[in-house]
Amino acid sequence: RRRGRAGGGEGIVNTPPRLPERRAEAAQANMMEALPKRSQLARLSEPDAFWWATGIEDTFITEPWHLTGRTLDEYELTGHYERWREDIGLVAELGVGAARYGVPWHRIQPAPGSWDWDFADRTLGRLLELGVEPIVDLVHYGLPPWIEGAYCNPAYPDLVAEYAGRLAERFKGRIFWYTPLNEPRVTAWYCGRLGWWPPFLRGWPGFVAVVLGVCRGIVRTVEALRAVDREIVAAHVDATDLFDTADPALEDE
Repeated sequence: RRRGRAGGGEGIVNTPPRLPERRAEAAQANMMEALPKRSQLARLSEPDAFWWATGIEDTFITEPWHLTGRTLDEYELTGHYERWREDIGLVAELGVGAARYGVPWHRIQPAPGSWDWDFADRTLGRLLELGVEPIVDLVHYGLPPWIEGAYCNPAYPDLVAEYAGRLAERFKGRIFWYTPLNEPRVTAWYCGRLGWWPPFLRGWPGFVAVVLGVCRGIVRTVEALRAVDREIVAAHVDATDLFDTADPALEDE
């Protein structure tokens, strides 16, 4: 809109926005638009389809590495367990409509058959209250330490499916996006190829063993989620590497 003279007087003249302005307005609208459910995924291929999201890093490594005795719970490291309400409030202040948010399986199920949903209920519930749709990160590298052999435990696929199904049932009709397992390739690399994380295997046989366990778990997790609600979207996430060089002598490498 611009000010101008219409009929000899001061007035407001509406002018159509330029293309960059229209794109910016569309992007702003999409920031708060609801994520599509599974039956609506065709929307993702529309020309102007774009969704802004953010997230909170949530690596959980619950079994100590034998060389250092160290574990890693990034929610504990960053104080998120104590400041979760403040952190989620900051997420909402960004104005985005979605956030990738992990829940700590090792705290939800501290022992076989024992469940504590308090933290997940409060945090995911708060995101929903603030109008931020959670993309729930179900497994982010680490598992409950009582699962011996981690991803290579024959019971792992059924255990992770039970956990995922129970969580989805608690938020049925309210949460529709779930990541079954964060970065399968990276998980297999660190857990099976380098031996840094459970089950601490090394070499290509270890990599393949972890990949197979991870993939079986993903399949069973998706089946469990879909059994709860056919509208749930399995949002798979992985990372890859791309190396470039300005040195022609290194191009073949």
